[in-house]
Amino acid sequence: MGRLAGTAAAAVAALLASADSSAVQLPALDALWQPPNHSVDLPQRAWLGGDSDWSIPLGNGSSLWLFGDTLVGPWNARLNQRVAAGAAMPHGTLARVDADAKSGAVRATKFWNSSSQEAVPTAWFVPNPKSVPGGGNDFLWTTAGVALPGNGPPGLAILCPRVRASSKAPGPFAFQVVRTTVVHVPNASGHPREWEYSTCDLPGTGSDAGLFWHTAAWLGTEPGIAASGLDGVVSLLGQTSSAAVLLRLPLDSLLQCVFDGGSVWASGGRGWVPLGPSPSPPRAEDLAPVFEPAESEATIAPRPPCAGGGFFSMWIPFGSARVRVRVAASPTGPWAEDASAGFSLPFPANDTARFFSYAAKAHSGMGAAHEGPCGSVVSVVTNAFNGTALFDPGMGRRLYVPTMWRIEWARAGPGGASARRAQGSLPAPP
Repeated sequence: MGRLAGTAAAAVAALLASADSSAVQLPALDALWQPPNHSVDLPQRAWLGGDSDWSIPLGNGSSLWLFGDTLVGPWNARLNQRVAAGAAMPHGTLARVDADAKSGAVRATKFWNSSSQEAVPTAWFVPNPKSVPGGGNDFLWTTAGVALPGNGPPGLAILCPRVRASSKAPGPFAFQVVRTTVVHVPNASGHPREWEYSTCDLPGTGSDAGLFWHTAAWLGTEPGIAASGLDGVVSLLGQTSSAAVLLRLPLDSLLQCVFDGGSVWASGGRGWVPLGPSPSPPRAEDLAPVFEPAESEATIAPRPPCAGGGFFSMWIPFGSARVRVRVAASPTGPWAEDASAGFSLPFPANDTARFFSYAAKAHSGMGAAHEGPCGSVVSVVTNAFNGTALFDPGMGRRLYVPTMWRIEWARAGPGGASARRAQGSLPAPP
């Protein structure tokens, strides 16, 4: 174990032995999540922002984006603001993004679940799809997922926190997560309104268990590297009260919410430990921390080969407007912060008394025009402690929409690192 640990530490040191990195904002991708036409009033409902954005590559430059709570409502172009009267917030929406690899042109087609422009939109997925729509007190946020492999109809496995309103926390945090729910869409072709789906809850998850498995998911053993994966295996990044943890499951087991044939990255330096047939659910105390602190909305993504390869993940400390970046040679770690790759967010994010930022996530398959010669496309969402600020003039393009960035990695090579502050394209307030 000592030699293995030394080898892993050397790999991290090699990843960090690069020169400067920086980040730039990507207005062309930001525009995907803006009102359709800033110069025209939208008296009927339009998609006006959402969080928890997770992208599932579909191939050929297309991806499916999953959103949690979403603002759908009218838009006042003259005041450059959302209109509160007539606005609704369904617990989930979807978007299909198509990117042209040659030209860099991108477009997003957004879907919210509503029978008409006048009808109040609802979530695409509910904990029990056989129940009366809108019934029950629990709801789902779609925070992660994968496209199912195979030659049949395109299917999806989506990981969701099952959420319940709670009076124990203030304002935007007045909820508790009671389970991790798996949504299975066996055929995701056609309009989302035509999709049929089933749900199940992963046992041993929730606030009482101190363990969740909906932070991130990828096919195989390492994200973005198909050759490393075993057929029919999905990896889940989960969260205890303080740390990120890892689980591997056969896809069939995940879709049935059982742990048969799975394995966990175990505590005590044991590495990957098989769970065996008909196992009990993993317990938080049996899992090895992958990195700390852990966030409920995050990604582990490949770092470009030009930057030395390996993987990266991001987090934003609460009360901060700086995106911090950690890197590792393997998803299991060891992880170390790459301070040169971090970047600071402009207004309104830097007004941390009124606003908070979260959901720093990577998005693959956006094309070389946006990724650049040695970059990674990432997103961040900024929200307000007081929800009325989402409807203030000028905030419709700044708050509660994914802002898109490119981390520009330094090319791998000898030399040290010198941090350079990232510059955003949004101006500071007057």
